[in-house]
Amino acid sequence: MRTYKKMQELNTQSTKNASISPTETDRSFPLNQAVEDFVSTHFQAISGCLVVGICGPSGSGKTVMAKEIQRRYGGVLLSQDKYFARQCMPDLVDPKPWDSHGKNYETPKGVNCENLLRDLQTHRQELLQNPKEHLLIVEGHLIFTFPQLVSACDMKIFLSTNKEICQQRRWFRTPRPESIKEEWFAWYEEVIWQQHLKYRPTIINNAEVIL
Repeated sequence: MRTYKKMQELNTQSTKNASISPTETDRSFPLNQAVEDFVSTHFQAISGCLVVGICGPSGSGKTVMAKEIQRRYGGVLLSQDKYFARQCMPDLVDPKPWDSHGKNYETPKGVNCENLLRDLQTHRQELLQNPKEHLLIVEGHLIFTFPQLVSACDMKIFLSTNKEICQQRRWFRTPRPESIKEEWFAWYEEVIWQQHLKYRPTIINNAEVIL
């Protein structure tokens, strides 16, 4: 794996979150210039495989950004959501009707890191043999809590989107009756956001670029 030094100089540049309304999540993500310059420069010059990790709270824009990078530069995209291990997830104390199976999806216990890392390494080896594709993108809200995945990423991006924007994006992701909005927003803060805050220090500590 190619190793890149910490990019602290990028963190001092303008890294305000891109302004994307909750109903525009299918549109192109305006990549932060510092990130675009880095990916563009190293992707064009690299002879091996560049692994880019994108982490952030639920609704922060990880998937949209990952797909936009893939659209521009090609490569393979792996999503942490495909590696959930429901049987390992803790039960929620007070599950709501919209909770999926009454499980806590916001803890590392619910992610099959072994399988994700295996597929990452497999795709990386395949990309090393491909003269046209050298980019591998991994996105997920917990990927930077796993030391093995952190070590596997050459570039680690954290999207520090605020709670209000994340709530709005999650709310508009699935059609829901307006009558439950207040209760749903309270649930997001108490379950989703509180779990994010629990792991946020570790995630930020493992990130290199914070947007």
